[in-house]
Amino acid sequence: MRQMKIAVLIAALGMTACVSKSKHEEAVKSLNEEIAREKGQVEVLSAERAKLENNLIATAKDRGQLKAALDEMKTARDEMRQRQEEQARQLRGEGLG
Repeated sequence: MRQMKIAVLIAALGMTACVSKSKHEEAVKSLNEEIAREKGQVEVLSAERAKLENNLIATAKDRGQLKAALDEMKTARDEMRQRQEEQARQLRGEGLG
C-alpha cells in the first residue's frame, strides 16, 4: 500500500513536471517571438530616425545657404541705396549749380 502511494506520488510529480516544462517552453517561445517583433520594430524606427537626421542635416545646410544668400541680397540692396542716394545728391548739386 505504501509503495502504491509512493508510486502515485512520483507519477503525479512527473506529470506536474511535464506540464510545467510544457508551459515553460510555450512561455519561452512566446517571449522569443515578442523579442523578434520588437527587434524588427527597433530596426524600422532606427532607419526612420537615421532618415530624419539626414533630413535635418540637409535642412540645416539649406538654411545656412539661404541665410548667406539673404545676407548678400541685403548687402547689395544697401549698396544700391547708397548709390541711388549719391546719384540723387549729385543730381541735386548739378541742378542747383
